[in-house]
Amino acid sequence: MVLVVTASLLASTLIGLLRVNTGFDSAHVLASIIVPAGDRYPTPESRAALWPRVLESVKNIPGVESAGTVDALTFTGENHGPLITSDPAAASRGEGRAAETDFVSSEYLQTMGAKLIAGRWFRDDDVTAHRTVAIVDEIAAKSLWPGQNAIGQRICVYCGPNRVQTWYDVVGVVSSMRHASLDEKPGPSVYLTSRAFENADFLVVRASHPTALMARKIREAVASADPNQPVLLSATLSTLIGDSIADRRFVFSGLAIMGFLALLLAAGGVYGVVAHATRSAPAKSEFEWQSARRLTTSLP
Repeated sequence: MVLVVTASLLASTLIGLLRVNTGFDSAHVLASIIVPAGDRYPTPESRAALWPRVLESVKNIPGVESAGTVDALTFTGENHGPLITSDPAAASRGEGRAAETDFVSSEYLQTMGAKLIAGRWFRDDDVTAHRTVAIVDEIAAKSLWPGQNAIGQRICVYCGPNRVQTWYDVVGVVSSMRHASLDEKPGPSVYLTSRAFENADFLVVRASHPTALMARKIREAVASADPNQPVLLSATLSTLIGDSIADRRFVFSGLAIMGFLALLLAAGGVYGVVAHATRSAPAKSEFEWQSARRLTTSLP
């Protein structure tokens, strides 16, 4: 019974995790890892030249609704946590709070299924080195500008190993998306487009049918842009989310199997006791009946 109860509690926890709102539609998004080969793309400029060709080829695939790039995809273990602040005094002291900061192409957030709460989406002309615009999520907006409109505000982001300060103009606010795990409390997120193609390693594609056939067509589309560029991995976001709780699923499966076996043993034990009791009762009654008959026949 202890094993059964433990497995039931773990099952309820696992079901609760699977019902957590991730902030994006994982069912129709296919993610691919595409790291531009260093021998053919040794400079940031050469890397930036590859991605527009890849996106153009992928968007021409039948069934593809949109596509985008990002440098750190959600639920892959890639995390970028620069400091952010909206206070110039704090920025001068190098202070701020950590936030997930991703460099994305213009259609990345729409492809992920994020909801635009205020402002506008990124445009194609925002994906250039000199554009300093940003989109923040709800958590960052409420944290940095409580009770105020975040659109038009300026945010300082410390990027790079030397914590270089760059100020960005907030042009949009989107719904919060979980990045690391299902059971981790989501934190603030900031999305930037400057040098997005130079830093991109992941391709995300929203398709009506994200199947294995679509993954093969994406590989063919990448090959049409560069025949020598490999696609390291393609998987749906639902698969990536499932992999993030694979250890818990394994523990639950083991406890469920042991709990089921324990329940069978308990049922077998109860059956044996009841069977022994029901079989002993008639024998005792027969003995008493025979004793009574001998007693009555011996009477005069």
